[in-house]
Amino acid sequence: MKKKLNSRRSLFSLSNGKAPIWIALILLASIFILFTTVAAQIGSQSVSTQGYSALRDCPDGLEKRLPSRVVLQHIDGVFHKWEEYDLAEKGTFCIFLKKPEHRRLSVGEARTLLESSARWREQAPAAGAREVLDPNDPRLQALPVTPKLPADFLIPEAPASSEPDTPAPRAYPDQERRSGISPERAPLPNPENVIGTDTRIRVVDTERYPYPGIGYVGTGYASGNFRGTGFIISPHAALTNGHMVYDLKEGGYAARIDFAPGQRQMSEGGNVIRPYGTFSASSWQTNENYIDAVKNDPGSQYNYDYAALFFDRSFSREGIVTYMPLVFNIAASGIINLAGYPAAVQDEGNSRAMWASVGDVGSNTSRIVYYYADTSGGNSGSPVWQYFSDTGARRIIAVHAFGNPSYNGGPRLVSQNQALIESWMEWAPTPPPPPSGGGGGGGCFIATAAYGSYLDPHVQVLRDFRDRRLLKSGPGRAFVRWYYDYSPPVAAWIEGREGLRTATRMLLTPVVYGVKYPLGLLVGFAVVAVGGIYCTRRRASRT
Repeated sequence: MKKKLNSRRSLFSLSNGKAPIWIALILLASIFILFTTVAAQIGSQSVSTQGYSALRDCPDGLEKRLPSRVVLQHIDGVFHKWEEYDLAEKGTFCIFLKKPEHRRLSVGEARTLLESSARWREQAPAAGAREVLDPNDPRLQALPVTPKLPADFLIPEAPASSEPDTPAPRAYPDQERRSGISPERAPLPNPENVIGTDTRIRVVDTERYPYPGIGYVGTGYASGNFRGTGFIISPHAALTNGHMVYDLKEGGYAARIDFAPGQRQMSEGGNVIRPYGTFSASSWQTNENYIDAVKNDPGSQYNYDYAALFFDRSFSREGIVTYMPLVFNIAASGIINLAGYPAAVQDEGNSRAMWASVGDVGSNTSRIVYYYADTSGGNSGSPVWQYFSDTGARRIIAVHAFGNPSYNGGPRLVSQNQALIESWMEWAPTPPPPPSGGGGGGGCFIATAAYGSYLDPHVQVLRDFRDRRLLKSGPGRAFVRWYYDYSPPVAAWIEGREGLRTATRMLLTPVVYGVKYPLGLLVGFAVVAVGGIYCTRRRASRT
């Protein structure tokens, strides 16, 4: 027994050349455990302060019920769809993921999803995309679209129906026969929709989320140009009003449509900055219910007043990689936010700037939400969203469409228009574009293949490192672009081979922990380095 004890002591004797290595390994393990424990405690505290304590695991069979709300969003270039179910315990809910995976989410996975949904990925506009326009540029000479209802007029209630809205035929630039109907004249609307005092605020930093996803829309008809607003819902699509793309008195669909995300102007008459350039729509589309209402029942057209613009050029490629989620079947209450491009605002008569407004919700119908946020002609197509301060989430609930001196409003996002808007969000040019800042597993192709899900905590660590470190520098962005170009085939090869997946996890896990606990990794390297130097010197002194 004494002999064994002496042999163990000899392992840690400073006279033994292996002692520093053992000491270094023990210190490294202790530091690792310490940092893991501290980080776990910090993580659990941050969850409770960020408002995710309401999450629960979904009970069996819950997905057979109708969800309380449905959320659609592109996150890191991947289309996501999930259902949220309110539970019996007041204020609690759970999540059933529908796309890109189909399964109930644990509390941890649901938290990861919501954190990803609320995270803003900062990325500068692509080099060469920025445009500076003189305010007299022909592209800026357009009349604001200004639908306004008579005072105290309420939109007729849409008939109750479980049938989804159906798409109308698409239109394309300079299409010769755009609508197949005879032009009809309609009365000109009153241009102002300001309620009381104009409290709108000019958006100066349009490159900060969520404003890069909101853009100036210019439409061209035979009689002239008109202007409004739209907002990005996917790398290749934006949402706006039906009356922005289809005008009965003009003969139907517009002949051309341009979109300038994040456009800004510091003062009336000043230069107009388009940080991401101008996107020309390759096609646009509204729904049959809207066209039918415009022709036969104009008072009800706003129930269906939404449309999509499609682009062959990717917004992600130009530096816009985060888009607000769309939430369906919300009966809004409290405060809403709205931003767009009104022409007459404050003391300016022809502004080309983005302006933001805030107001209380008035009421909801089955298809319309009414609110008291200020708007003017040109705001048509603006996103209407709510901000949740406990989680930092912004969710679009409606599309602004009309107003009068008493109220403003627009069509809600509801189950009837969900399927059509979902199909628009999943549209991509043919052939599909190469990876652009995202892809399967939110861009972490190899890690997702190795760990089995993009919701795995290890994958989330790597995504955070990409967003907070790599994308903040030129070399980092170049590496990310290279990775997106070459990693998908490797990930596809790994995914179906369990041995390769295990080996890849073994290689990636030390990288993940090094990224997550960089200070611990640095101290560990320092300890090993000191131990190596000590060993080398002792051996040299013996020699």
